[in-house]
Amino acid sequence: MFPDHVIIYSSEPQTASEGYTIRSAQDPTNVESNMSAFYIMKYTGPFGVGGGTLYIGKGQIMGTDVLGGKYEGHYTEANGRMSGTVTMTAPPGGAPLITGQRMPSGGTVNLTFEFPSDRFADGTPQTMLGVEGVPIQISFEKIRDLAL
Repeated sequence: MFPDHVIIYSSEPQTASEGYTIRSAQDPTNVESNMSAFYIMKYTGPFGVGGGTLYIGKGQIMGTDVLGGKYEGHYTEANGRMSGTVTMTAPPGGAPLITGQRMPSGGTVNLTFEFPSDRFADGTPQTMLGVEGVPIQISFEKIRDLAL
């Protein structure tokens, strides 16, 4: 499914066609520009809590959690929503999950999400489905913007 409105970010003057908006990369309403940052991630589930740090920006997500699990994925932003997929890879020795399962060493699982892009990083818990569809609460807090 395609979004009904596309935002193009450009540092050069442009003319927009119907259904398109062009914003300067320096525009304060440019959500993507404001999103490229380093974040604290906190999550809770029926079997525990956890946390870590992530870089989120330019359509990419990458980071780690306190047990050494690694996260890598992508996202898109359209119509005020940020949605994507992240692959979680277990650390050497495996790890217990907040959803009750145990991931073996090097095991991977894909997680999908959709959050409001204008307030996903204000510390408000967001609900998403964890491993095997178990609901979890996750929150993000921006540490600092990164100019990459």
